[in-house]
Amino acid sequence: MAQLDSIPQMLLPVMLTLTRGNPPIKETISLEQTFDNVTLDAANIREYSAFCGFQQSADFPATWLYLLAQRAQIATMLDGKFPLAAPGIVHISNSLEMFDKPSFDKPVTLKSSVKIEGKEKGSLFPIFTVEILQGSKKIALCRSGYIAKRGGGEKTEGKSDKTGEKSSDAPSQPDFSAAKSAGTIVMPDSIGWDYAKVSGDFNPIHIAGLMAKAFGLPGKLAHGWYSVSMFASVIERIKSFSVKKIEVQFQKPVLLPATVALEYLEGTTPIAFRITSEDKKIVHLVGTIE
Repeated sequence: MAQLDSIPQMLLPVMLTLTRGNPPIKETISLEQTFDNVTLDAANIREYSAFCGFQQSADFPATWLYLLAQRAQIATMLDGKFPLAAPGIVHISNSLEMFDKPSFDKPVTLKSSVKIEGKEKGSLFPIFTVEILQGSKKIALCRSGYIAKRGGGEKTEGKSDKTGEKSSDAPSQPDFSAAKSAGTIVMPDSIGWDYAKVSGDFNPIHIAGLMAKAFGLPGKLAHGWYSVSMFASVIERIKSFSVKKIEVQFQKPVLLPATVALEYLEGTTPIAFRITSEDKKIVHLVGTIE
């Protein structure tokens, strides 16, 4: 069993993984870790729920469970057998399903695993899977896809990343020409810091403009999961149901400050949605929710 630290506790070790460089990976790598006796912070869950606009009756929003899974993923990246520099990989997809609502007064166990398919050239696509259990009860399952960009990839047709390579799990997108509006989200310059305080995700690219630029970004970026959580709370109010399952593909990050538009398709199961720039010219993420 390994100890599961908070994200702030892991920030310095994460930066130190930059010494790993960008090594060639020719064979498939698989790692597993288990984190036991992880407590649930009821006060934080309530604070997060209120911050993201969930109704008071939703005392345990499913989206909060990703915050646990994210910690387990980062801790797994710190394993000495994980070959990549953690700051060099980018989150591109996420799926989360809550099977049962956990009890606040009991700890949970997180079983984290990662698989990296070896490639002679081109970008790598680590896939992390985190299973959350409370005793013998399976609470949730989270699967996150990342990209570690490397040169030398072959050109492929279809949806691709900036290296011209196609992600193996990039789905076709629905037609949003008849989508319904779910309103907008105004994201001030300070939202990265405000969300970090309730989520625990103090990644500097979201809260410090100079650090974001040091990583080659134009400025601070909104947390991707903040956008997802906000949409989840909005669709819960519109449809009068509790979100249990989300799948999302992150496309273009939101540069702060910004106002984004929320859209969804009526009559689809699961509900297809997307978040775009206010003028609809930039698609920030697409997904389904149920």
